[in-house]
Amino acid sequence: MGDISHLFGNEIPYPQSHYFSNNHNKMVYCWYIDGFFGTKNNIKFLNDIIARFKITAECQLHSFKSVPMENINPINLKAFKGLKSLARDKLKEKYQRVETRADDYV
Repeated sequence: MGDISHLFGNEIPYPQSHYFSNNHNKMVYCWYIDGFFGTKNNIKFLNDIIARFKITAECQLHSFKSVPMENINPINLKAFKGLKSLARDKLKEKYQRVETRADDYV
């Protein structure tokens, strides 16, 4: 995965914490997201944001867990809407390259 720090503050909010994982030899960014995820629509929206992260940054979901709201300022899930255009552009670019290569063989 490439460096995604240029996205912080622009397309996505700054992470509340981060650390380097020696086990995976990768940087891990953490966001504390405020919301109720007990409905299908809210889960669908959260999964959509996770998918956009995976497409845009070629990353992996490290963990997903509930935490008590103590001494943290959670981020609203809507703050991640900037990923939509990034993911769309990345997919568009990927499929244009595939079409170009296919045209070479025709």
